[in-house]
Amino acid sequence: MTNYSKWDSKADALCREAEEEDKKEEAANNEALGLSDGPKGPATAKAEGELKQLEEHSKKREDFIAWSKEREVTLSHSAPSEEGPVLLSGSEVQGKAVRIKGSKGVSYVVPEGTTIIKLMLDACCDVKIHVKVPLLT
Repeated sequence: MTNYSKWDSKADALCREAEEEDKKEEAANNEALGLSDGPKGPATAKAEGELKQLEEHSKKREDFIAWSKEREVTLSHSAPSEEGPVLLSGSEVQGKAVRIKGSKGVSYVVPEGTTIIKLMLDACCDVKIHVKVPLLT
């Protein structure tokens, strides 16, 4: 007697193997043709190009911000100094931007020979600054 169910299961297994091979070949061909993400129209290609440009711009912006921060010094004093005004000089501020933040009742002096690029004041109260050299901005 013939066992038809055994023949059917063999035929099903052969069909499944053939379908899997076809899928693998189709995937390999699509990858070779650059169709792995499906077909792309001009709008999609344009959007991807714009995203790449934005990523490059973001990277440049982050680099600029990091460069700016390494060239900036933040100082804060809250009480008047008994020794007199605070001198903004030395290697700490030389060739950098100086941000005075939250200082109260303090006098600052930028002496001759100091090269400060920029002087910024944030949230200061009753602060006096005597600048004896030109500032490069």
